[in-house]
Amino acid sequence: MRRLWILGLMMIAGAALLLSCAKRKNILPDFSQTGRLDTWAVPYNFTSAALAGNKFGIADNGKRNIHYYLPPGHPVLTGINSPQRYPALYLLTDFDQSSLQFAEFYQLEELVDVLINNGEIDSLVIFIISGDEQADNVNLGGSFFGNNFLIGDWLTFIAEEVIPSIDTIALFHKLDVNRRAIAGVGMGGYGSFRLALEYPSMFKVVGAMSAPLALGGSDPSGWLVSYLMPNALAENGDNYASLAADDPFDPSKPATSWMFAMASAFAARSDTTDSSGTTWKRVGSTNYGVDLPFDGAGLVTSIVNQWMAWDIENLLNTTYAGALSGKKVYLDCGNADEFDFDAVNQRFSAFLTTKNITNSYFEYAGYDGHDANHGDFTYDRLKELLKFVSANM
Repeated sequence: MRRLWILGLMMIAGAALLLSCAKRKNILPDFSQTGRLDTWAVPYNFTSAALAGNKFGIADNGKRNIHYYLPPGHPVLTGINSPQRYPALYLLTDFDQSSLQFAEFYQLEELVDVLINNGEIDSLVIFIISGDEQADNVNLGGSFFGNNFLIGDWLTFIAEEVIPSIDTIALFHKLDVNRRAIAGVGMGGYGSFRLALEYPSMFKVVGAMSAPLALGGSDPSGWLVSYLMPNALAENGDNYASLAADDPFDPSKPATSWMFAMASAFAARSDTTDSSGTTWKRVGSTNYGVDLPFDGAGLVTSIVNQWMAWDIENLLNTTYAGALSGKKVYLDCGNADEFDFDAVNQRFSAFLTTKNITNSYFEYAGYDGHDANHGDFTYDRLKELLKFVSANM
Protein backbone atom coordinates (compact mmCIF):
# COMPACT_ATOMS: atom_id res chain seq x y z
CA MET A 1 0.00 0.00 0.00
CA ARG A 2 2.83 2.37 0.94
CA ARG A 3 4.51 1.57 -2.41
CA LEU A 4 1.33 2.50 -4.31
CA TRP A 5 1.05 5.77 -2.33
CA ILE A 6 4.64 6.76 -3.21
CA LEU A 7 4.04 5.84 -6.84
CA GLY A 8 0.94 8.04 -6.88
CA LEU A 9 2.86 11.00 -5.47
CA MET A 10 5.54 10.51 -8.13
CA MET A 11 2.89 10.49 -10.87
CA ILE A 12 1.32 13.72 -9.52
CA ALA A 13 4.72 15.41 -9.28
CA GLY A 14 5.57 14.32 -12.82
CA ALA A 15 2.29 15.68 -14.16
CA ALA A 16 2.85 19.00 -12.39
CA LEU A 17 6.35 19.22 -13.87
CA LEU A 18 5.04 18.53 -17.36
CA LEU A 19 2.33 21.15 -16.89
CA SER A 20 4.81 23.78 -15.71
CA CYS A 21 7.07 23.05 -18.70
CA ALA A 22 4.12 23.33 -21.06
CA LYS A 23 3.40 26.81 -19.72
CA ARG A 24 6.92 28.03 -20.48
CA LYS A 25 7.26 29.92 -23.75
CA ASN A 26 10.72 28.46 -24.25
CA ILE A 27 12.69 25.44 -23.13
CA LEU A 28 15.36 26.28 -20.58
CA PRO A 29 18.70 27.11 -22.22
CA ASP A 30 21.86 25.10 -21.70
CA PHE A 31 23.47 27.12 -18.90
CA SER A 32 26.91 25.73 -19.78
CA GLN A 33 26.89 27.88 -22.93
CA THR A 34 26.74 31.51 -23.74
CA GLY A 35 24.95 33.15 -26.61
CA ARG A 36 26.71 34.46 -29.68
CA LEU A 37 26.82 37.80 -31.46
CA ASP A 38 27.66 37.57 -35.14
CA THR A 39 27.39 39.36 -38.49
CA TRP A 40 24.93 38.63 -41.27
CA ALA A 41 25.77 40.21 -44.62
CA VAL A 42 22.79 41.58 -46.52
CA PRO A 43 21.77 40.73 -49.17
CA TYR A 44 22.11 37.04 -48.38
CA ASN A 45 19.78 35.36 -50.83
CA PHE A 46 18.19 38.42 -52.40
CA THR A 47 19.20 41.63 -54.15
CA SER A 48 17.86 44.71 -52.44
CA ALA A 49 15.83 46.91 -54.71
CA ALA A 50 14.76 49.09 -51.81
CA LEU A 51 18.10 50.74 -51.03
CA ALA A 52 19.92 50.35 -54.32
CA GLY A 53 19.89 53.42 -56.56
CA ASN A 54 19.34 56.03 -53.85
CA LYS A 55 20.88 59.39 -54.68
CA PHE A 56 23.13 59.53 -51.62
CA GLY A 57 24.94 56.33 -52.53
CA ILE A 58 23.88 54.64 -49.29
CA ALA A 59 24.76 50.96 -49.04
CA ASP A 60 25.86 50.44 -52.63
CA ASN A 61 23.63 47.82 -54.27
CA GLY A 62 21.72 47.53 -51.04
CA LYS A 63 24.55 45.73 -49.23
CA ARG A 64 24.66 46.17 -45.45
CA ASN A 65 25.77 44.24 -42.41
CA ILE A 66 23.23 43.27 -39.79
CA HIS A 67 24.35 41.93 -36.43
CA TYR A 68 22.43 39.20 -34.68
CA TYR A 69 22.42 37.46 -31.32
CA LEU A 70 21.66 33.75 -30.83
CA PRO A 71 20.76 32.71 -27.25
CA PRO A 72 22.39 29.94 -25.17
CA GLY A 73 21.15 26.52 -26.24
CA HIS A 74 20.27 27.58 -29.79
CA PRO A 75 20.64 24.59 -32.15
CA VAL A 76 23.23 26.46 -34.23
CA LEU A 77 25.40 26.80 -31.11
CA THR A 78 24.86 23.31 -29.67
CA GLY A 79 24.71 21.34 -32.90
CA ILE A 80 21.70 19.55 -31.42
CA ASN A 81 18.36 19.80 -33.21
CA SER A 82 15.40 21.06 -31.20
CA PRO A 83 11.70 21.67 -31.79
CA GLN A 84 11.92 25.00 -29.96
CA ARG A 85 10.84 28.14 -31.81
CA TYR A 86 12.37 31.45 -30.83
CA PRO A 87 10.73 34.88 -30.79
CA ALA A 88 12.63 37.60 -32.64
CA LEU A 89 13.39 41.17 -31.57
CA TYR A 90 14.47 43.68 -34.21
CA LEU A 91 16.46 46.55 -32.71
CA LEU A 92 17.03 49.76 -34.71
CA THR A 93 20.03 51.92 -33.83
CA ASP A 94 20.23 55.58 -32.91
CA PHE A 95 21.54 58.46 -35.01
CA ASP A 96 25.16 57.95 -36.18
CA GLN A 97 25.37 54.44 -34.76
CA SER A 98 26.20 51.25 -36.62
CA SER A 99 24.78 47.88 -35.61
CA LEU A 100 28.19 46.75 -34.32
CA GLN A 101 28.65 49.95 -32.31
CA PHE A 102 25.22 49.40 -30.76
CA ALA A 103 26.02 45.79 -29.82
CA GLU A 104 29.44 46.58 -28.40
CA PHE A 105 28.59 49.82 -26.60
CA TYR A 106 25.64 48.28 -24.77
CA GLN A 107 27.43 44.92 -24.30
CA LEU A 108 24.39 43.24 -25.78
CA GLU A 109 25.73 39.69 -25.85
CA GLU A 110 26.74 39.65 -22.19
CA LEU A 111 23.62 41.53 -21.10
CA VAL A 112 21.18 39.13 -22.76
CA ASP A 113 23.13 36.06 -21.62
CA VAL A 114 22.78 37.16 -17.99
CA LEU A 115 19.07 37.93 -18.31
CA ILE A 116 18.35 34.56 -19.93
CA ASN A 117 20.49 32.52 -17.56
CA ASN A 118 18.95 34.28 -14.54
CA GLY A 119 15.49 33.43 -15.83
CA GLU A 120 14.55 37.11 -16.20
CA ILE A 121 13.67 36.73 -19.87
CA ASP A 122 12.94 33.82 -22.19
CA SER A 123 15.37 32.91 -24.92
CA LEU A 124 15.06 35.04 -28.04
CA VAL A 125 16.98 35.92 -31.20
CA ILE A 126 17.90 39.58 -31.72
CA PHE A 127 18.68 41.40 -34.97
CA ILE A 128 20.31 44.85 -34.95
CA ILE A 129 19.76 47.10 -37.97
CA SER A 130 21.48 50.44 -38.43
CA GLY A 131 19.91 53.45 -40.13
CA ASP A 132 23.26 55.24 -40.21
CA GLU A 133 23.61 56.14 -43.86
CA GLN A 134 27.24 55.11 -44.45
CA ALA A 135 26.82 56.91 -47.74
CA ASP A 136 29.32 57.23 -50.57
CA ASN A 137 28.16 60.64 -51.77
CA VAL A 138 26.96 62.30 -48.58
CA ASN A 139 26.72 61.37 -44.90
CA LEU A 140 24.10 63.07 -42.75
CA GLY A 141 24.50 60.57 -39.92
CA GLY A 142 21.11 58.89 -40.31
CA SER A 143 18.20 58.10 -42.56
CA PHE A 144 15.40 58.21 -39.94
CA PHE A 145 14.28 55.00 -41.61
CA GLY A 146 12.28 56.92 -44.17
CA ASN A 147 11.25 55.99 -47.71
CA ASN A 148 12.22 58.23 -50.63
CA PHE A 149 14.42 58.45 -53.70
CA LEU A 150 17.11 60.42 -51.87
CA ILE A 151 17.92 58.03 -49.00
CA GLY A 152 16.36 54.80 -50.26
CA ASP A 153 13.32 52.91 -49.02
CA TRP A 154 14.34 51.84 -45.53
CA LEU A 155 10.93 50.67 -44.35
CA THR A 156 10.56 48.50 -47.43
CA PHE A 157 14.11 47.20 -47.00
CA ILE A 158 13.45 46.00 -43.45
CA ALA A 159 9.86 44.78 -43.68
CA GLU A 160 9.73 43.38 -47.20
CA GLU A 161 13.30 42.26 -47.83
CA VAL A 162 15.27 41.65 -44.64
CA ILE A 163 12.64 40.08 -42.38
CA PRO A 164 11.10 37.74 -45.00
CA SER A 165 14.60 36.64 -45.98
CA ILE A 166 15.59 35.98 -42.37
CA ASP A 167 12.46 33.86 -41.94
CA THR A 168 13.65 31.48 -44.68
CA ILE A 169 17.37 31.21 -43.90
CA ALA A 170 18.54 27.94 -42.36
CA LEU A 171 20.60 29.76 -39.71
CA PHE A 172 17.42 31.33 -38.30
CA HIS A 173 14.94 28.58 -39.14
CA LYS A 174 13.89 28.22 -35.54
CA LEU A 175 12.14 31.61 -35.47
CA ASP A 176 8.50 31.88 -34.45
CA VAL A 177 7.07 34.21 -37.09
CA ASN A 178 4.06 34.89 -34.86
CA ARG A 179 6.23 36.41 -32.12
CA ARG A 180 8.12 39.44 -33.45
CA ALA A 181 8.97 42.68 -31.68
CA ILE A 182 10.42 45.91 -33.03
CA ALA A 183 12.17 48.54 -30.90
CA GLY A 184 14.88 51.14 -31.13
CA VAL A 185 16.80 53.97 -29.53
CA GLY A 186 16.37 57.61 -30.57
CA MET A 187 16.13 57.65 -34.35
CA GLY A 188 15.64 53.88 -34.21
CA GLY A 189 12.66 54.30 -31.89
CA TYR A 190 11.04 56.55 -34.46
CA GLY A 191 11.76 53.96 -37.16
CA SER A 192 10.28 51.20 -35.01
CA PHE A 193 6.96 52.99 -34.73
CA ARG A 194 6.94 53.79 -38.46
CA LEU A 195 7.38 50.11 -39.20
CA ALA A 196 4.76 49.07 -36.64
CA LEU A 197 2.26 51.47 -38.22
CA GLU A 198 2.93 50.61 -41.85
CA TYR A 199 3.13 46.84 -41.22
CA PRO A 200 0.63 46.36 -38.37
CA SER A 201 0.36 42.57 -38.67
CA MET A 202 4.11 42.00 -38.50
CA PHE A 203 4.89 42.86 -34.85
CA LYS A 204 3.28 42.06 -31.48
CA VAL A 205 5.39 44.48 -29.45
CA VAL A 206 6.76 47.92 -30.33
CA GLY A 207 9.15 49.96 -28.21
CA ALA A 208 11.07 53.21 -28.29
CA MET A 209 13.78 54.54 -26.02
CA SER A 210 14.42 58.32 -25.97
CA ALA A 211 12.77 58.74 -29.36
CA PRO A 212 11.16 61.69 -31.24
CA LEU A 213 7.64 60.32 -31.58
CA ALA A 214 5.42 63.40 -31.28
CA LEU A 215 7.18 66.41 -32.77
CA GLY A 216 4.07 68.47 -32.33
CA GLY A 217 1.28 66.39 -33.72
CA SER A 218 -1.50 68.71 -34.82
CA ASP A 219 0.29 71.57 -33.06
CA PRO A 220 3.29 72.68 -35.17
CA SER A 221 4.35 75.07 -32.43
CA GLY A 222 5.48 72.04 -30.41
CA TRP A 223 9.01 70.61 -30.58
CA LEU A 224 9.90 72.46 -33.76
CA VAL A 225 9.55 75.80 -31.97
CA SER A 226 10.47 74.78 -28.43
CA TYR A 227 13.68 72.96 -29.39
CA LEU A 228 14.67 72.47 -33.03
CA MET A 229 14.49 75.98 -34.47
CA PRO A 230 16.12 77.90 -31.59
CA ASN A 231 18.86 75.34 -31.02
CA ALA A 232 19.75 74.87 -34.69
CA LEU A 233 19.97 78.63 -35.09
CA ALA A 234 22.05 79.01 -31.90
CA GLU A 235 24.54 76.45 -33.20
CA ASN A 236 25.01 78.64 -36.28
CA GLY A 237 25.38 82.08 -34.75
CA ASP A 238 21.65 82.77 -34.93
CA ASN A 239 22.15 83.21 -38.66
CA TYR A 240 19.69 81.27 -40.82
CA ALA A 241 21.90 81.68 -43.89
CA SER A 242 24.68 79.80 -42.08
CA LEU A 243 22.58 76.64 -41.67
CA ALA A 244 24.16 73.97 -43.85
CA ALA A 245 24.24 70.19 -44.12
CA ASP A 246 27.83 69.36 -43.26
CA ASP A 247 29.29 66.27 -44.91
CA PRO A 248 30.14 64.42 -42.82
CA PHE A 249 27.78 65.84 -40.23
CA ASP A 250 29.20 67.99 -37.47
CA PRO A 251 28.80 66.33 -34.03
CA SER A 252 29.36 69.71 -32.37
CA LYS A 253 26.04 70.81 -33.88
CA PRO A 254 23.60 68.10 -32.74
CA ALA A 255 20.37 70.00 -33.42
CA THR A 256 21.56 70.97 -36.90
CA SER A 257 22.70 67.40 -37.63
CA TRP A 258 19.43 65.82 -36.52
CA MET A 259 17.49 68.46 -38.44
CA PHE A 260 19.14 67.74 -41.78
CA ALA A 261 18.84 63.98 -41.28
CA MET A 262 15.13 64.43 -40.54
CA ALA A 263 14.73 66.70 -43.55
CA SER A 264 16.25 64.05 -45.81
CA ALA A 265 13.51 61.64 -44.66
CA PHE A 266 10.60 64.07 -44.26
CA ALA A 267 11.13 66.79 -46.87
CA ALA A 268 13.41 65.77 -49.72
CA ARG A 269 12.87 68.18 -52.63
CA SER A 270 11.32 65.96 -55.29
CA ASP A 271 12.09 68.33 -58.16
CA THR A 272 15.87 68.07 -58.14
CA THR A 273 16.26 71.11 -60.40
CA ASP A 274 14.21 73.33 -58.10
CA SER A 275 16.20 75.28 -55.51
CA SER A 276 13.66 78.03 -55.06
CA GLY A 277 12.21 79.29 -51.79
CA THR A 278 13.68 80.29 -48.46
CA THR A 279 13.53 76.82 -46.88
CA TRP A 280 15.60 74.95 -49.50
CA LYS A 281 19.06 73.81 -48.47
CA ARG A 282 21.57 71.93 -50.60
CA VAL A 283 22.84 68.63 -49.20
CA GLY A 284 26.61 68.35 -49.25
CA SER A 285 28.23 68.66 -52.65
CA THR A 286 25.28 67.02 -54.43
CA ASN A 287 22.66 68.68 -56.61
CA TYR A 288 19.92 67.54 -54.24
CA GLY A 289 18.18 69.56 -51.58
CA VAL A 290 15.80 69.37 -48.63
CA ASP A 291 13.34 71.77 -47.04
CA LEU A 292 13.71 72.94 -43.46
CA PRO A 293 10.50 73.67 -41.53
CA PHE A 294 11.47 77.31 -40.94
CA ASP A 295 13.36 80.17 -42.52
CA GLY A 296 14.84 83.40 -41.17
CA ALA A 297 11.37 84.70 -40.33
CA GLY A 298 10.08 81.63 -38.48
CA LEU A 299 7.99 78.54 -39.26
CA VAL A 300 6.86 78.04 -42.86
CA THR A 301 3.44 76.41 -42.78
CA SER A 302 3.64 74.46 -46.04
CA ILE A 303 6.93 72.80 -45.04
CA VAL A 304 5.84 72.26 -41.44
CA ASN A 305 2.87 70.35 -42.82
CA GLN A 306 5.22 68.28 -44.95
CA TRP A 307 7.30 67.38 -41.90
CA MET A 308 4.28 66.76 -39.72
CA ALA A 309 2.84 64.34 -42.24
CA TRP A 310 5.45 61.88 -40.86
CA ASP A 311 4.91 62.69 -37.20
CA ILE A 312 3.91 59.46 -35.41
CA GLU A 313 1.09 61.17 -33.52
CA ASN A 314 -0.34 62.57 -36.74
CA LEU A 315 -0.02 59.23 -38.50
CA LEU A 316 -2.03 57.60 -35.71
CA ASN A 317 -4.63 60.34 -36.04
CA THR A 318 -4.98 59.85 -39.79
CA THR A 319 -3.68 57.10 -42.08
CA TYR A 320 -2.88 54.51 -39.41
CA ALA A 321 -5.57 55.14 -36.81
CA GLY A 322 -5.93 51.51 -35.70
CA ALA A 323 -2.41 50.27 -36.35
CA LEU A 324 -1.41 49.87 -32.68
CA SER A 325 -4.59 48.09 -31.68
CA GLY A 326 -3.77 45.01 -29.62
CA LYS A 327 -0.05 45.75 -29.53
CA LYS A 328 2.07 46.07 -26.41
CA VAL A 329 3.76 49.48 -26.37
CA TYR A 330 6.91 50.42 -24.44
CA LEU A 331 8.34 53.94 -24.03
CA ASP A 332 11.07 55.44 -21.89
CA CYS A 333 13.22 58.57 -21.76
CA GLY A 334 15.68 60.34 -19.48
CA ASN A 335 14.30 63.37 -17.68
CA ALA A 336 17.24 65.54 -18.85
CA ASP A 337 17.28 64.56 -22.53
CA GLU A 338 19.17 67.36 -24.30
CA PHE A 339 16.89 67.07 -27.33
CA ASP A 340 13.83 67.56 -25.10
CA PHE A 341 12.57 64.11 -26.04
CA ASP A 342 11.31 63.73 -22.45
CA ALA A 343 8.63 66.35 -23.20
CA VAL A 344 7.97 64.65 -26.54
CA ASN A 345 7.44 61.27 -24.86
CA GLN A 346 5.22 62.72 -22.15
CA ARG A 347 3.03 64.15 -24.88
CA PHE A 348 3.03 60.93 -26.89
CA SER A 349 2.20 58.70 -23.91
CA ALA A 350 -0.70 60.99 -22.98
CA PHE A 351 -1.87 60.96 -26.59
CA LEU A 352 -1.84 57.16 -26.70
CA THR A 353 -3.89 57.07 -23.52
CA THR A 354 -6.55 59.31 -25.08
CA LYS A 355 -6.70 56.78 -27.93
CA ASN A 356 -7.18 53.93 -25.44
CA ILE A 357 -3.80 52.49 -26.41
CA THR A 358 -2.23 51.00 -23.30
CA ASN A 359 1.42 51.95 -23.04
CA SER A 360 4.18 51.50 -20.51
CA TYR A 361 6.09 54.79 -20.17
CA PHE A 362 8.97 55.24 -17.77
CA GLU A 363 10.86 58.51 -17.30
CA TYR A 364 14.09 58.02 -15.42
CA ALA A 365 16.49 60.30 -13.57
CA GLY A 366 20.26 60.28 -13.31
CA TYR A 367 22.25 61.01 -10.19
CA ASP A 368 24.42 63.80 -8.81
CA GLY A 369 26.91 64.84 -11.45
CA HIS A 370 25.40 62.62 -14.13
CA ASP A 371 22.04 63.68 -15.53
CA ALA A 372 19.86 61.36 -17.58
CA ASN A 373 20.84 62.81 -20.94
CA HIS A 374 20.01 61.26 -24.30
CA GLY A 375 21.20 57.66 -24.37
CA ASP A 376 23.28 57.87 -21.19
CA PHE A 377 21.38 55.17 -19.32
CA THR A 378 20.33 53.08 -22.30
CA TYR A 379 22.34 50.09 -21.05
CA ASP A 380 20.25 49.97 -17.88
CA ARG A 381 16.99 50.63 -19.67
CA LEU A 382 17.73 48.01 -22.32
CA LYS A 383 17.30 45.40 -19.58
CA GLU A 384 13.79 46.69 -18.92
CA LEU A 385 12.93 46.78 -22.61
CA LEU A 386 14.05 43.17 -23.00
CA LYS A 387 11.98 42.13 -19.98
CA PHE A 388 8.94 43.91 -21.41
CA VAL A 389 9.41 42.26 -24.81
CA SER A 390 9.83 38.81 -23.28
CA ALA A 391 6.79 39.17 -21.01
CA ASN A 392 4.56 40.26 -23.89
CA MET A 393 5.57 37.85 -26.63
